[in-house]
Amino acid sequence: MKHRKGYTLKNQAEDDRAALYIYGDIMSDDEKGFYEFWGLGSSGVSPKSFRDALEAVGDKPLDIYINSDGGDVQAGLGIINILKRRKGETVGYIDGWAASMAGLIFLACPERHMPKGTFLMLHRPLIGYVSGNVDDVQKALDYLTTVTNESQDFIDSKVKDPDAVETVNDNFINEHWYTADEAADYFDIVLDAEDDDYKAVASIRNYKNIPAGLRRLMDQANGAPVVDENKAALQRAKALIAATEIIYS
Repeated sequence: MKHRKGYTLKNQAEDDRAALYIYGDIMSDDEKGFYEFWGLGSSGVSPKSFRDALEAVGDKPLDIYINSDGGDVQAGLGIINILKRRKGETVGYIDGWAASMAGLIFLACPERHMPKGTFLMLHRPLIGYVSGNVDDVQKALDYLTTVTNESQDFIDSKVKDPDAVETVNDNFINEHWYTADEAADYFDIVLDAEDDDYKAVASIRNYKNIPAGLRRLMDQANGAPVVDENKAALQRAKALIAATEIIYS
């Protein structure tokens, strides 16, 4: 499993296991359909494309590899529900980071693996833009409250120790980037050896609590001066950017 682009399913008849790579945004079926209709390309995953992939795999064991910033909440919750219904063995891996809704999809996998050097980010859902009168704004607020509570309840259900739920909820409210070691303290996660080919690199979003080391690495990958001790890490980051066709904004 090396350097898959975007959203890719590897399911050869001769293979004992299938592999699904989520290296893009979580998006609605309409958004993905728009990109595909106009030939714009799309590396994202939608509920329909995810369902189609699972139907193609059947009950064969499936490994899901994630390096994603997240995306559409409703689409992500749909993907989680599809994943819950799957009968075959499913193992989730974080290849860089699983942030926001991508993090919830990772937690929905019955078995989860994180190499050292990867991250799991969980936070409350966001609304990017609301237009309309006071009733429209209230409807948006009601929807945001509902999906926030649903997301929080789902995360709580994955916490190993009931005494740690309050801490996880506080982290959820404030936006928290869990290292692999830290995530394994709170959730059932297998710690794998660090893979130098997959450092946590994805497109830069306006997440407020990106760890300083990660932000520095990503800034350097985008052209900022590099000090000698960071050159090796920068080379790995650039290789991953080229391989996954991620564009920095």
